[in-house]
Amino acid sequence: MNTLKLYKVAVENGQYSCNEVEISVDEWLSLLQDKGAERYIEVLSYFLSEPNYTTSCKSLALKYDKTPSHFNGKITNFSK
Repeated sequence: MNTLKLYKVAVENGQYSCNEVEISVDEWLSLLQDKGAERYIEVLSYFLSEPNYTTSCKSLALKYDKTPSHFNGKITNFSK
């Protein structure tokens, strides 16, 4: 089974840490096809189109003429 390496960000006592989470391609596709995910697809595509899938909300805000909180809010809500 193909798997993707994703990282779960956790905040504890004001410190951020990333923990690797494995998810199958089928599980990821299922998440993206869920009706509730529709409103997040555009923002997710911005993150995933960046080199090495790495960027900041501030960088995307400058690139797409939005506010950093626009991206932060969408990604935070998608992760719930």
